[in-house]
Amino acid sequence: MAASGEDVEVATDRRRLERIVSNLVGNALEHGGGAVRVRVSSNGDQACVDVEDHGPGIDAADLPHVFDRFYKADPARGGPGSGLGLAIAREHARVLGGEIEVASEAGAGSTFTLRLPIVAKPLHGGDGAVSPEGDDRGASEKEGSR
Repeated sequence: MAASGEDVEVATDRRRLERIVSNLVGNALEHGGGAVRVRVSSNGDQACVDVEDHGPGIDAADLPHVFDRFYKADPARGGPGSGLGLAIAREHARVLGGEIEVASEAGAGSTFTLRLPIVAKPLHGGDGAVSPEGDDRGASEKEGSR
């Protein structure tokens, strides 16, 4: 696995971000034929994480469904997994104000791109952004009790 890119600082929920990236990298390693490249960049007010593999790719008929719950491109595949990982990753991205997209071609690998706003936005339900590194107080504690 290779990683490259620029330093991009994002004020967001660290745990959700870790879950998203872990899912994308794990899927690329499991289904992508071994070689995985992760790139981090910024595009104006967005941070981008591209996870690229050179595996068998995803058939065009399956692309619209890869983020559907319980969907597996090859139902005969006997490997572990429930078909929930990408659906959960996409939901986490949306909660953080972002999105995940996929570009793939059968036989040519896949690239999943996570886009998140660089500027912190309140999480759904009114929770604030995660505390900066080293500050263990939660957003509610900093803003006062609700």
